[in-house]
Amino acid sequence: MAGRGGKLTDAMRRFIVTRLALYDLPSEVAEMLTEQFKVTITITAVRRYDPERNNQCSKRWSDLFWVVRKNFHASTAEFVPTANKAVRLAYLDKAARSYLKKGNYFGMAKMLESIAKESGGSFTNRREVTGKDGGPVEYSDVSDMTDSEIQAEMTQLFSQALAGVSPAPK
Repeated sequence: MAGRGGKLTDAMRRFIVTRLALYDLPSEVAEMLTEQFKVTITITAVRRYDPERNNQCSKRWSDLFWVVRKNFHASTAEFVPTANKAVRLAYLDKAARSYLKKGNYFGMAKMLESIAKESGGSFTNRREVTGKDGGPVEYSDVSDMTDSEIQAEMTQLFSQALAGVSPAPK
């Protein structure tokens, strides 16, 4: 473990506690700490800041852990990590970064697409159809039509739709 005098700073400790509260694995936290703060820490040392694994974690870090965890879950009522949208997005983000780190741009692109889909509304073929002047779509009353009349009307509507022509109002 490195840092000033071989000790972690409070900023480093806050980082560890926050990442653990966000469901990062101790090994991932150790790697992120090395990347961000240029310090080396053992997985065992990271676990000391996890009140779920260490009942001797100080009150200060335990309180921070639970506040971060509660805020993390605030967007959903579920406490199963992968059932939580934020957790799924975090896992997809980790996968995308892992692919990027390995130079696998195809895998990264797939993860980015998955992130967009998970975020909602992106990468969909959804089209909103409205009637005249943005009003509701008007439908013909087919209850008193014969099968051949319905078929003829549908053929006309499909032809107009394929030609990009709006049907004439009735």
